[in-house]
Amino acid sequence: DSDGNVYVADTENNRIQKFGATEQPVTVFTLVTASVPPAGGDLTGGGDHAAATSVTVTATPREGYIFAEDAWTVFPGDCEDKTFDDTTFVGTCSVRMDANKTVAANFGVAPVTWTLTTSANPTIGGTISPTTNTYVDGSTVNVTPTPNSGYTFTGWSGGSCSGTGLCSVDMDSDKSVTADF
Repeated sequence: DSDGNVYVADTENNRIQKFGATEQPVTVFTLVTASVPPAGGDLTGGGDHAAATSVTVTATPREGYIFAEDAWTVFPGDCEDKTFDDTTFVGTCSVRMDANKTVAANFGVAPVTWTLTTSANPTIGGTISPTTNTYVDGSTVNVTPTPNSGYTFTGWSGGSCSGTGLCSVDMDSDKSVTADF
């Protein structure tokens, strides 16, 4: 009826039973977390949470994987707030618990990287650019010497470079290049 009551016929006892409908407010919602792919990383924050609370899910990549800044999927809804550490690749997503929700963190395979170590000999003779850094496998790095006043660039050693011309290093392993002055 219009008051929310339900009437059920009880044919065994020849009567009609009246049931009043009373709605209880939802006080707890469930937050399911998922790592995509499952081996990609670890998530915290899942479980049952009080209604209207904000819950922070943290995504931490496992070795060999990375987590990108905007790699969250929330259903229903979206992250209220996100953080991302571009050194550790750890991200957080805060969600408002106004329904049962699923939060997925999407991880990718980390690229293979190699370290290019650069140095000047002697160190007071000049500088070498770029300085020591990490590069993705298969990239090519152009290395440039800059002699200090009173010094002359005399050649390269290491990293498949020789002579005094352009030094291009193909990054397929860790390498070292020295600019001699």
